[in-house]
Amino acid sequence: MTVQYATRNGTATAGSDYTAASGTVTFAAGATTAQIAVTVLGDTTVEPDETFQVVLSSPSGLTIGDGTGIVTITNDDSVPPPPPTPSLTIADASITEGDSGSGNVAVTVTLTAAAPWPVTFSYSTSDDSATAGDDYTAATSTVTVPAGSTSANISVAILGDADDEPDEDLTVTIGAISAAFAITDASATVTITDDDPPPTTTTTATTTTTTVATTTTVSAPAAPADPGRGYWMLETDGTVYAFGEAEYYGDASASLAGTIAVDMDATPSGAGYWILDRNGVVRAYGDAQTYRATRELTGMVSGEHVVAILSTRDGHGYWIATNRGRVATYGNAVYAGDASELPLNGPVIDAARAEFGDGYYLAATDGGVFAFGSAQFRGSMGADQLAAHVTALAPDADGSGYWLAAADGGVFSFGPARFRGGLGGNPPDTDIVTIVPVPTV
Repeated sequence: MTVQYATRNGTATAGSDYTAASGTVTFAAGATTAQIAVTVLGDTTVEPDETFQVVLSSPSGLTIGDGTGIVTITNDDSVPPPPPTPSLTIADASITEGDSGSGNVAVTVTLTAAAPWPVTFSYSTSDDSATAGDDYTAATSTVTVPAGSTSANISVAILGDADDEPDEDLTVTIGAISAAFAITDASATVTITDDDPPPTTTTTATTTTTTVATTTTVSAPAAPADPGRGYWMLETDGTVYAFGEAEYYGDASASLAGTIAVDMDATPSGAGYWILDRNGVVRAYGDAQTYRATRELTGMVSGEHVVAILSTRDGHGYWIATNRGRVATYGNAVYAGDASELPLNGPVIDAARAEFGDGYYLAATDGGVFAFGSAQFRGSMGADQLAAHVTALAPDADGSGYWLAAADGGVFSFGPARFRGGLGGNPPDTDIVTIVPVPTV
C-alpha cells in the first residue's frame, strides 16, 4: 500500500524554518503505520511557535481518512538579559606639597567597560581645607577617554610653599558625560601632604656689666642634610637651575653656538654633572669626567639626534640615547636594550638609571615610560592630556621612584619620589629640557 505526500507552508516557511519535502510513503506488509521525515531548520531568533502541513494524496490499496497533518515547530529561544549599564568612577589621590612652584597630581577616572568611541566628561575643582589660589589652581574643564580605553587622568596643579601646616584637601567633581555611562562615584578627594618642618626657635640672652653689654643669640641646630632633597633643571640655552640641596657648578649658556642643550646628568657624588648638546658633545662640570664610546651610534637616519645622557652607578661611564630610542654606551656603561623597535606615540626624550643593576628607563614626549634590564616600571603620563610635552625623566635619590618634567617646568612624581617644586606657575623663557636629582652619597 502506498500514498503520496507533500509539505505546505503554514506560519512556518519552507527554506527558513523547514526543508520542503514530497514523495511516496509505503506501508510494509502487515503494517498499520509509516513515517514521513521532514527536516526542521533551527535558529536563535525569539519568535512564536510555527506550523506547516503534510498533505496526503493518490492512495494505492487504501483510502485516505484524514489527509492533512499539522507539524508544530516549538520555539526554544529566549530574550537575553540586557547588559549592565557601564559606569564611571573617580579615585582619590594625594601629592606631597613641595616647597615652591607648582606640581601636578593625577586624579584617575575609570570606566567599567571600554567604549568604541571617545568618552568625554567635564570636571571642576572646589575647596575643602585647601584654598584655590593659595594651595592649588582651580580648574573647570573636560577630559576625554580615548576609544577602546578604560581610564584617563585629570591633572590638578598644586602650589608649593614653605609653611608648616596640616595636610589639606580639595575636591574634584565629575559633571556631564558624553556617553551612556552611569556615574557611580562623582567626586574624589585630593590630599596635599605637608612636607615642611616646624619653624626653628631662637632664644636671645643679654648680660650687662657697668662697662659693656653683650648679646648672645642661641639657635636650634640645623637639621642634617637629607641627600636627594633637590634637583637640577636645564634650559635649552644651557642655563642650569638648582633646587633644594642641589649645588650649582657651572653651565653651558656661554658655550653653545648653533646648537641647544638637550640633557644633563649628575655624578654619583652629587658634586658635578654632564651637559649634552644636540650634536652629541658632552661637557663635564664639577667632578664629572668624559669617556670613550664602547658602543657607538652608527648610521644615524634623517631626523635622528641625541636627546639624553645617563650616568652609570659609579660614574665611570654613561649611556646616550637618541629620539628614535637607540642607545650608545661610554666608559663602563652596559647595553641593556633600546626602544628603536617599539611602537612610540612620541619621540624618546630622556633616560634614567634603574634603582639596581645595569637597567635604565627611556621616556617619550607624551609621558610614556619604557623599562629595560633591571628597571621596574612605576607609572607614566602617557594617557594624560598635558599642557606641555614631557621633556625629562629622573629617578629619585634611591631609584625607587622617578620624576617626569614638562617643557613648561611642571613636575610629576611616581612611586616614592616626592614633589619638591617646579616652574609650572612661572614658565621659563625657553623650554626646560631635563630634571636631575641630588644623588645619595
